[in-house]
Amino acid sequence: MVSLRTKTNDMSTIKIPQNGLPQGLNNIPFGQVFILTNPSVGITSKTIKYIECIHSLASKKKLNQKNSTVNSLPVDYPGLMDCFICKVKTEDGVQILVSDKDSLIEMLCEFWGLDYEEVSKIPNIIPGWHINNNGVTIGGESHPVRIPVIPVESARTSAEKDDYGVSLQLVQSHSRDITLGDIRSTFRDNFNYGFGISLEEVISLYKDEEKNRKTYKLDIQVKWKEVREYKHPKWVIHQKMTACDISLIDNFGNTYPIKIDAMTKAIYLTFLLFEDGIEYTQISSSDEFYELFKQIYKKLPRAKGTPKKFNLDNKADLDTFTNYTSKTRQAVLRVTNDTYAEEQFAIEGRRKDVYGIAGATADNRAFVRKEFKIK
Repeated sequence: MVSLRTKTNDMSTIKIPQNGLPQGLNNIPFGQVFILTNPSVGITSKTIKYIECIHSLASKKKLNQKNSTVNSLPVDYPGLMDCFICKVKTEDGVQILVSDKDSLIEMLCEFWGLDYEEVSKIPNIIPGWHINNNGVTIGGESHPVRIPVIPVESARTSAEKDDYGVSLQLVQSHSRDITLGDIRSTFRDNFNYGFGISLEEVISLYKDEEKNRKTYKLDIQVKWKEVREYKHPKWVIHQKMTACDISLIDNFGNTYPIKIDAMTKAIYLTFLLFEDGIEYTQISSSDEFYELFKQIYKKLPRAKGTPKKFNLDNKADLDTFTNYTSKTRQAVLRVTNDTYAEEQFAIEGRRKDVYGIAGATADNRAFVRKEFKIK
C-alpha cells in the first residue's frame, strides 16, 4: 500500500511554469527517473551525486528496487533545473511527478510503490554526502508536484505514437478539450486531497489570470550608418548595419530583448522568412534557405566571413545547427519566463520535422526583406 503525506502544492518550493511543463516532458517513458539539468552547464558533480543517491536508495542494502534507471534531460526553464521527474499511473490517471532535493524520496516511494512513512523511519536512509553538503533531505515541508497527463490524439503517424522517446523541441497540442480536462483534474485534486479551494477563490483566480494575460508581438529594429571605404580605383560611400535588435513586446508595453549571437540571429531571421516553416530534412538541400541565410548573416554586425552550408546528414553539423536553434528557446525563456512566448517566438517544431517561428507576421517578414535587401 503506497502512502504519501497529505500535501498541497502551495508548500512546494518547485516552480512550475505558468503554462505547464516544457514541451516533451509529458512524453517521458514509464520506469525511469529523470534529473533536469541546465543545458549551458550539463551534468555537474552535483548531478552525479544525485544519481548516486538514487542508486544507493535502490540498492539491496536499502530499498531493494531493481527499477532504478536514471537519465538526465536539459530544460531551459530555470525553476526546473536540478529537479527530478517521473511518470506514474494513479487512480486519477497518468501523472508526472516533479520533485526537488527535499521531496525526492517521497517521489521515489510512489515511483517504486513503497510506503513513505515507513521508508522515512529507516536509519541512515540518506547517504552521508547529502547529510553533510545540503543535498537530498527527508521529512521536510516540500512535496512532489503532480501534473496530470492528458491523452492527446495528434496528427502524428502510428509509428510516432509508438515512439516514447523524448522530444523537447516539438510544440504541444493545445485545445479547449485538453484545457477543460486539466481544469477537471485540478478540481478532482481539490476534493480528493481536501485542499479546500472555494468557488470564490477559483473565480478570483480566473479574473486575475484574465486581467494579467500576456500576449506578445515580435519587434525587429535595424540601424545603418554611412561608411567611406576605398574600393579600387576610388573611394565609395555605402551603408553598413550597426545594429539588429530583436525583442518581444507584450500587451502591457514591456520589452523583452532576445539576446543571441550573430550566427543564431541569422538562422532565426532565415526561419522567420519561411511562413509555413521548413523541414530539417530539406535544409541541407535547400538553395533558397542557404542563400537567404548567407545574405542575412553577411550584413549583420559582428558577422565574420561567409557562413558554410550546413549538412544536416552529418551528425556534427546537425548537433551544431540544433544548438543554434536551441539558443533561441533559451533566449526567449530567459527573458520572458513564459513557455507560451517560447512556443510562439523561438524556432520550434509545429509538426513532424517542420520548424518555424509561429508568431512571426507578414509585416515581420516584409521588414526583414526590406532591411536586408532581399527580393
